[in-house]
Amino acid sequence: MFRDLMTDLPWPEKPGSRTAIGPMPGATSSAAIAELAERGRPLIVLVASLAEAYTLERELPLFLSADTPILTLPD
Repeated sequence: MFRDLMTDLPWPEKPGSRTAIGPMPGATSSAAIAELAERGRPLIVLVASLAEAYTLERELPLFLSADTPILTLPD
């Protein structure tokens, strides 16, 4: 779904590099994050608030396979 849109973005290829996408409405960001997580590499998502972190924690399992770990760190 989002894969075609994200292929032209400058995704980091080297350790220590980064990129950003968003903001996206509703659960769209969770769906996009899930597609990125399917690439099989560790993915770190930073959000502005603890409320946003908890929202992602609730929404991501809807888009990810059951064995994908989601770790929410405290602020």
